[in-house]
Amino acid sequence: MLSHQGLITLKRVMHDGTKIKASAADKSFRRKTTLESHLRQAQEQVAAMGDPHSEQLSQGVAQARKRALREKQRAAGAGA
Repeated sequence: MLSHQGLITLKRVMHDGTKIKASAADKSFRRKTTLESHLRQAQEQVAAMGDPHSEQLSQGVAQARKRALREKQRAAGAGA
């Protein structure tokens, strides 16, 4: 509904695993063209994220983890 009203876009989509019980009208999300459009946008977003097993992504994750560890160590040192 928010997308249909133009209040949000599906350029960036995230999922944190939180389960929320939802209630919606019977026909609110069953329009074929809307579902197809959202599916296409979601597929484009996933494709843009790249291969999760790629070496480049793995290096980025490794660098981010090292940076987080350094920051954690600095914070622990500052608190002592």
